[in-house]
Amino acid sequence: NYRNLVELDISIATEIPANAFRNFANLRTLSIQTEERIDSRAFTGLNQLEKLIVKNTKVPLDPLLALPKLKELQLDIDRLDLQSQCELLKQVEVGIIHGRSSLMKTIFSFERHLL
Repeated sequence: NYRNLVELDISIATEIPANAFRNFANLRTLSIQTEERIDSRAFTGLNQLEKLIVKNTKVPLDPLLALPKLKELQLDIDRLDLQSQCELLKQVEVGIIHGRSSLMKTIFSFERHLL
C-alpha cells in the first residue's frame, strides 16, 4: 500500500504521465530525475507535498506553484522558459506562492556552461 509512503526518489528514463502520483496522497518529499517530459498534471493530488526536487528536465511551473503545502523547491531554473523563470522569481521575491505566506527555501541550479 503506497498511501502511507512519505518520501519517494525516482530516476526514470521515460515521461512522467498525468496523475502519476495519485496513489501517493501522503507523500511529503518527492525527488524526480528524468530527461523526459513531465506532464503538467503529474503532481495532481499531492496535497501534502512539502519538498520537491526536480533534476535534468523541463518542468511546468503552474502545477508546482499550486502545491498547497510546498515549502522547499529545488529545480534547474534554466530548464524553465524565460516567462516561467520571471514568474517564479517574482513569486519568491514577494514571498507569496498561491496564498502561502512564504516558500521557505527555494534552490535554483544554474547549469550554464561558459565557453
